[in-house]
Amino acid sequence: MKLNVRYLVFAVLFFILPGKSYCQKILDPEYYPPNVRFDNFLVKKGEASQESTCILIDNKGFLWSGTETGLYRFDGIRYNEYGVSRGNNNGFTGLMVLDIFEDSEGSIWIGTSAAINKLDQKTGEFTSYIPDSTRKDGISNFIRSINEDRDGMLWILTRRDIFSFDRKKEKLTRYNTDSLSWFPENSLIMHDEQFFAEDSSGNKWFVTYKGLYLINNKKNEFRMVLPDSVSSGLKDITKVKCVTSDVSGTIWIGTERGGLLRWNDLQSMF
Repeated sequence: MKLNVRYLVFAVLFFILPGKSYCQKILDPEYYPPNVRFDNFLVKKGEASQESTCILIDNKGFLWSGTETGLYRFDGIRYNEYGVSRGNNNGFTGLMVLDIFEDSEGSIWIGTSAAINKLDQKTGEFTSYIPDSTRKDGISNFIRSINEDRDGMLWILTRRDIFSFDRKKEKLTRYNTDSLSWFPENSLIMHDEQFFAEDSSGNKWFVTYKGLYLINNKKNEFRMVLPDSVSSGLKDITKVKCVTSDVSGTIWIGTERGGLLRWNDLQSMF
């Protein structure tokens, strides 16, 4: 009898109480003033340039910031400043920091408007490498991004060409691209996080200003994949915006007007 009374009371409460008491809770958006959600860390307390062009958090937790005039490491309390070279190894080559990269060995690399630079954090000294030594002020030395493949090879994308860099031999190898793929000298600065990808077969993919390039790992072949004037469905694709690989190693390409493409490795086509 007591058990039936309990069920009766529960049934009455279920249907009489407002719906919100037994339905999913509705959460209304909450407003937090900006000064509560953001902390501002002015470089050198506002004395240096505050226009950050790239950032990196390394495996030790240090925050690196690149600007148009310098490189800074922040440990949570203070900034350590690295400046432009004055004819020695105490600074980096180039006037503008465009990319900061940490390789698998924990070394910090800085891409600038004139070179790639390796920083020795113990001594504070830089070793600089100029991709195109024939024209030091050319767009081939304007570093867009630094990447590393599974074999430890570094890949450097500039506004003009693609370079591989063997760290042990300190050797740069150049891969020439079509002139239509070169970035104009007056083009805006872009931090290119998705302009390099490596697929499950170890092939390397690169996005340029107007093109997609592939280095075939097995054939050791370098070629342009897009634009493709032969394939009817790809003729109108004139610009690639980004490239990435998923967990299975499949390559996905984002284009400007042709939508999203997936590379079919079995048929070597889209």
